[in-house]
Amino acid sequence: MYYQQGVEAYYDEDWLQSVQYIEQSLPEYYKEYERCLTLCDYPYDDAAFTQLHQQIINSNVAKRDRLLLGNEDFCCLSTAGNG
Repeated sequence: MYYQQGVEAYYDEDWLQSVQYIEQSLPEYYKEYERCLTLCDYPYDDAAFTQLHQQIINSNVAKRDRLLLGNEDFCCLSTAGNG
């Protein structure tokens, strides 16, 4: 539930709310991960998801920091260098 809300907040460019929801989703993710391990014969390799999740967190934290510092250019990630 929190993860989906975090994704929606991310698409709405509500960076602070997105970070909060994504962080709140982690305990539920790990609980379900452990549940999955008990149901499976072998561990699930979630390295790709973990890397993607970490990139999203790093991006949101950087955006939050720029927002808190009052930098108005924090939202222009995809247009950098396309000029």
